[in-house]
Amino acid sequence: MPIYGYDYQEKKPPGTITKNWNAAGGIRAGDWCVAYLKHSRFYAIGKVTSPRKQRIHQDTFERTQRDHRHIYLDGTVAYGNAQDAFYEDFTDEWDLPLNNPICASCKAHRGQRNEVWQYPQRIDVEKWEHWVQKGVPLKGLDKAVRSISGSYRIAAFKIPRFFFDKIRTTLRQAAGE
Repeated sequence: MPIYGYDYQEKKPPGTITKNWNAAGGIRAGDWCVAYLKHSRFYAIGKVTSPRKQRIHQDTFERTQRDHRHIYLDGTVAYGNAQDAFYEDFTDEWDLPLNNPICASCKAHRGQRNEVWQYPQRIDVEKWEHWVQKGVPLKGLDKAVRSISGSYRIAAFKIPRFFFDKIRTTLRQAAGE
């Protein structure tokens, strides 16, 4: 019987989570990632590396998406049809300050100080370079990405080389390097 309740278990493909998984599953060690949040703010760049943690379970995207459930919710999980970078780690939690105004659990427990969110999806980088804590704004991402990826509204997408170089230069300058 499927265990539902996690936001990455959808019943109707191709949902946002499915698109995100498929995109992240195509990332390889040696690719470059950009730490980015909406409103065109860039924080750092990092070269993708193979996972640092030993994976103890093996699964596939196809089985997980077909059955709409995970069979492992502990330890670390490798996905055979992903490249060599994407994995899930169910061993750590993010302890975040209350920052979600629509969090049902937070409203139910008003005295609670922190929400614990578990985001198991991982792609490791060797180290973050040109890190800028407040991020730097840089216009033009939507137009640049549309030319090769179609959308930047998913968790992982290709950035044209010219725009990546622009991000790197802007971060390097903002970091004072």
